[in-house]
Amino acid sequence: MNVLNILQSGNSIPGSLITLCLAGVIGILIGKISFKGISLGIGGVLFSSLLLGHMGFKIDPHYLEFIRETGLVFFVYTIGIQIGPRFFSSFKKEGIRLNILAAAIVAGGFAVAVCIHLASGLHIAIVAGIMSGAVTNTPGLGAAQQIISEYSNDALLNQNCGLGYAMAYPFGIIGIILVMTLLKKMCRIDVASERTAFEASSAKSIASADARDESNLKPDIIALTIGILAGVLIGIIPIKVPGIPIPLKLGIAGGPLLAALFLGKLRKTGPLKWTLPGSSNLVLRELGITMFLACVGLRSGEKFLHSLLDGEGLKWMLMGTLITIIPLIFAAFLSRCVMKMNFLAICGLLAGSMTDPPALSFAEKTTSSELPAVSYATVYALTMFLRITLAQLLVIIFMSD
Repeated sequence: MNVLNILQSGNSIPGSLITLCLAGVIGILIGKISFKGISLGIGGVLFSSLLLGHMGFKIDPHYLEFIRETGLVFFVYTIGIQIGPRFFSSFKKEGIRLNILAAAIVAGGFAVAVCIHLASGLHIAIVAGIMSGAVTNTPGLGAAQQIISEYSNDALLNQNCGLGYAMAYPFGIIGIILVMTLLKKMCRIDVASERTAFEASSAKSIASADARDESNLKPDIIALTIGILAGVLIGIIPIKVPGIPIPLKLGIAGGPLLAALFLGKLRKTGPLKWTLPGSSNLVLRELGITMFLACVGLRSGEKFLHSLLDGEGLKWMLMGTLITIIPLIFAAFLSRCVMKMNFLAICGLLAGSMTDPPALSFAEKTTSSELPAVSYATVYALTMFLRITLAQLLVIIFMSD
């Protein structure tokens, strides 16, 4: 009983660490549960921490904020380092068309979110959370929450942003899969023929830059520290934008991502090796996202069931569904019926435009091929950058009104 009191008080470092680890372990186990090829993946941590938060488990707000922001920095920085080498090269040949379509999907979701805000009057903090959850983009949530903190000291706004994310997230995963399935059935697609055609085309699997660095089994900690420092410094630089009264900042999410993209492209500067071995990158990235999601869930857990059961949460789910479905359906049928694109490429495009690994896994299982990963990798970098940037922009535009 004494241990339970410690965990629910949230005032001790050991208690905070135990709560954080419990959220991570339970959430990862939940994420492994698969139903017809669909699973929550790392998103399971969000729901385990929501449950623990509802049960009264707490972490001191100061610890919570530090852990959340640190996890977010680790996550976005390692993503940038991984995709940096191919970020700029992705804008070539077929990649241009794929990235234009991915950007259109991102812009479409942003437009739907704006319409929802204007039509419903729902606070922009909640809309930003719903938008990030609907497109399963956790860094976008982090970016929105960081900007909300810049504008207001009201912790409730950040909490509601996390709640909106949690409400929209499940259908964000399911919605992509439903659109793939709908496209396949309505267009009567022969997957085997599509696979053969794609294999015969000039498309080649993109080799990960991390694989070339596996000979360097030890990460360069000095370079890693300098890179994160540079990213944080970039994130706090105010950028004046005409028409916006308060200067734009890339923040904790955007700054490290931008720095990592360029450093990942450089790969090495003198004795400093900016890239990370694949295993080191993966560990740091997974640890970071686990820390971030656990903190988001613990902060929002107290109100989650109340928001879900009193009808407001269901309305947020519906709004998230619109943000997920409308751009995806338009892009899927445009790319197939008008642009005559290969089904495997479309599946990769849809998953990549939502930065959604579970959707990519479903596409690979459905097509019995790893080729959807080609278009997924092609659009992932630009999509991630746009998702983070637009999540911030949504808050900046409407909270400054």
